[in-house]
Amino acid sequence: MKKLLIVALPAFVIFLSGFTGHGKKDVVNYLNTSDKIVLDNVTYKLSWSSHPTENYYKQEYLPAHETQESYSNMLLIDFLITSDSLKNVVASKVAEQQNQEITDIIAHHRTLKNKDKSEYLLDFILSDSKGRANANIVEWNGYRYKDYTDSQGHKGVLLFGWSKRAYRNDINEFLTRLRTDKPLFIHSLAQHEIPKIEVK
Repeated sequence: MKKLLIVALPAFVIFLSGFTGHGKKDVVNYLNTSDKIVLDNVTYKLSWSSHPTENYYKQEYLPAHETQESYSNMLLIDFLITSDSLKNVVASKVAEQQNQEITDIIAHHRTLKNKDKSEYLLDFILSDSKGRANANIVEWNGYRYKDYTDSQGHKGVLLFGWSKRAYRNDINEFLTRLRTDKPLFIHSLAQHEIPKIEVK
């Protein structure tokens, strides 16, 4: 995903996200990906999955010794089977983030796209608080979106995301380092081959 440009978008439907908890259950590889994905020299293993609606699949991947409840690094693959446009799906997530920014002083975002508009990358940050002083979690995310059709003809929008978190006393240092580290994160995410999926 090269030559990314900043673009503003209007709003529509969403990929689920935020500070939601996950119950304990068996992990199902709904999207038939590899169990392990390597990004930036770190190996992430499939650790949680969900099929919350008939047309929506979510999978999360964590490094060894990390958990969903207190992770520092996570990869995500979501697939939404839909006839809606890529632009509208991305716009709905932008609208969700803009709503977050009304009360979250840490939250901000920018939307990038490649030259032929076949991919979008949403770069955003949010917290669980209305102010930095009492935030317990701060989260940076890079979400790549693209149109996708698997070999069985399931057509929709595929999300490949990278999430990084800091907690409580580590938040200020995390935000300071993010100023210089974020361009490197975005470059690594944008250059990484999006995993192929096949809906079960």
